[in-house]
Amino acid sequence: METLVKKILDLQESTNRMNSVIESLDTGLMMVDYHGYIKLVNRAFGSMFDLPVEQMVGEHYDVYLSAYNLRPLLNECMESNIPVRLEIPLFYPQERIIEASLTPIEENSQQFGIVAIFRDLTAFRRLEELRRDFVANVSHELKTPLTSIVGFTETLLDGARKDPDTCKEFLQIIYKEGLRLQRLVSDLLDLSKIESKQVSIKMEVVSVQLVVHDVVETLIEQMQAKNLRLLTDVAPLMVKMDTDCVRQILVNLLANAMNYTPVGGKVTVKVKQDDRHWMLQVMDTGIGIPERDQPRIFERFYRVDKARSRNSGGTGLGLAIVKHLVELHHGEIEVESTVGKGSIFTVRFPLEYSDT
Repeated sequence: METLVKKILDLQESTNRMNSVIESLDTGLMMVDYHGYIKLVNRAFGSMFDLPVEQMVGEHYDVYLSAYNLRPLLNECMESNIPVRLEIPLFYPQERIIEASLTPIEENSQQFGIVAIFRDLTAFRRLEELRRDFVANVSHELKTPLTSIVGFTETLLDGARKDPDTCKEFLQIIYKEGLRLQRLVSDLLDLSKIESKQVSIKMEVVSVQLVVHDVVETLIEQMQAKNLRLLTDVAPLMVKMDTDCVRQILVNLLANAMNYTPVGGKVTVKVKQDDRHWMLQVMDTGIGIPERDQPRIFERFYRVDKARSRNSGGTGLGLAIVKHLVELHHGEIEVESTVGKGSIFTVRFPLEYSDT
């Protein structure tokens, strides 16, 4: 009797361990018998398909899964008695890509049912798409200046160098395109270091007024060359920051404002604080950003006005660098913009910075 009780307890313990493992999986798991009745389903499956798993066991899968068009997959697996794997798009409760792996199971040499495993591939597919876009964008950004450099160099070698005016003009173009390549490579290296966490943050208490003044001094000539007014409204704050990173954030935001503000416009830098944050704002009277584009402007190489950005010498990486640097400081960045009226970029940094 004691042996039987022990075996029952061991069996219960084993079952509990198996259930714990099944419930801890981040992949959806469902087992149905030969007639299509659900015998086992885990919470991950319920979260993936937004279904009440506690009510599903014992029910036919059609009761809950008819909307997901899984019947053909299950039937194919049962009839062929071979595993089936494919990707299926889901549009509810949100748009995703799911990989379904169906495997027939046997009991006493007879088909018992199917084990179905579902993996959410949305993040992987998104990363693949970003990688493809990144390679395509980098190739395009490199190709444009390189084509100009090679083309004008060939023209010079073919004899245009003998005309002093033409030679000077072509060399200036080659120099300009070379600088553009240099900026692009530099921004790519900066972005790579930031994303791979190779940038170390050195926090120190610094005067915000001093940092803003230094940045404004480096850009004031470029602003004046475009006949832009650069105004500052900076509260006399002493805050903890990495000076180099905040300087780079401000330079990129001001360069962006300068590139998209027409001649005679105004760019304003404002710094203030509330109970928990100190805020850096860059406001311009530029062309503005359409509402549909605003969620994407911090993506690498995303441009609202591609031709205008390239003509201004932009690399399409400035705002992506800004976003990563802000997050490195545990801050947040947002944009408000109206087409034809201008944009306001607001960065919020915590007054109490923690290394964790």
